[in-house]
Amino acid sequence: MTREFPFVLLADDDPDDRDFFCAGMRRLFPRVDVLSFKDGDELLDYLRDPSQQSMPGCILLDYKMPRLSGPEVLQATGIGTPYDLVPKIVWSTSQRQTDIDECLRLGATRFAIKPASGAQLDNLIRSLGCYLLTTKNHLIFD
Repeated sequence: MTREFPFVLLADDDPDDRDFFCAGMRRLFPRVDVLSFKDGDELLDYLRDPSQQSMPGCILLDYKMPRLSGPEVLQATGIGTPYDLVPKIVWSTSQRQTDIDECLRLGATRFAIKPASGAQLDNLIRSLGCYLLTTKNHLIFD
């Protein structure tokens, strides 16, 4: 299926984080779809489906998930794959520099700390939505 507007793939094992992100995106950027998955393995199954003809505008990954973690998904969608140029953001409650460095080394475009408030989540979503709809802005998260 080909899509007219960009869409986001979200993999996060926390259903509340998925729900809050999806609701915020619907509210702030109703034309941008979010397809959410409970782990990285489900997201990769989606990407391997030959009926998927549209490239996601962005992949948002939780750092720590069961089955396949954010870094493992980065490896599977990196150089030499059809998804190597798709922006990938890893978000986490962790602020460990080793985690951040690992994700950036594996091809993450950004590493974001999970928002602690609705206002912080809205800022992340606005930055991502503006990037997806204009491709002129940089992925900047306060």
